[in-house]
This record gives sequence, C-alpha cells and structure tokens, in this order.
Amino acid sequence: MFVSLPYFRPIMKKRALKKSKPKPSKDAPQAIPAEAAPPPQVVQISELPPVLTEGPHGEIIAMPHPEQLQIEADGEPNYGDLDQYSGVIKTLRNKRFSYREIAEWLSERGVPVDHNTVYRIHTKNLSDYQAAMEAEEDAREAEEEALRNQ
Repeated sequence: MFVSLPYFRPIMKKRALKKSKPKPSKDAPQAIPAEAAPPPQVVQISELPPVLTEGPHGEIIAMPHPEQLQIEADGEPNYGDLDQYSGVIKTLRNKRFSYREIAEWLSERGVPVDHNTVYRIHTKNLSDYQAAMEAEEDAREAEEEALRNQ
C-alpha cells in the first residue's frame, strides 16, 4: 500500500542586513517635527456634484467630479524630478548598496523615494551593455546569496 504524504517546505527566517546605517552628518537636512511642519494646503472647490453612472449590474455609481481629481493630481509631487539624483544612485550602487538601501539612504536625507523608483532611475540611465552587465551581476549575487542561505 502506497501512502502519499504532503510536501512541507521548511520555513526560513529572514536575516537582517548587516550593513550599519550611516550616521547623519551635521550638514544633512533634518526632518521637521510634525508639530512644526506647516499644515498641507487643501484647495476646495465649492461642493462639486458627483458624476453618476450605471455600473455593470445596473447599480448607480457615484464617482468624484473630474475637476476635483484634477486639483488633487496637480498637488501631487513630480517624481520625474528624481532624475537629478541618478549620479548619487550610481555612486551608491558602485559601493555595493542595494536598491532598498539606497532608497532608505535617500529617504533619511529628505528625498522620499522607494526602491522601485531607485531601480527605474538607475536602469534608465544605463546603456544596453551596462544594463546587461548589471543584470548578470545581480543574478550572480542572488545565486551566491542562495548558496550562503542553504
């Protein structure tokens, strides 16, 4: 008689990164405490009526007015301006910082950014050859990391 047992994958704990966080320099801009920060400006249009439309099942859906969404979109920060930090990102990548570590490093210094944005900025400014070399090196590092974690 053959009994099939379910396969159980061992659960591995994630280890914390060993790199120490750099100490902020005296020249680095300090974060403004929440109580000292000016309140955000809210632009109000007189109550615009919602846009009513019919949903896929015949129900009525109330959507926000397009002009209100346009005002909110205009108030969002322009993340396209982050290209000016491509030199900083390149320097930190050359010093073996990960994209997450670079994002954290920049955020500590007043540049709100996540690791995906750092990756996009970095790879956008690479030539095809450099991008291929970077991908090859990342794959090799991932393989080495997997071997260390076994």
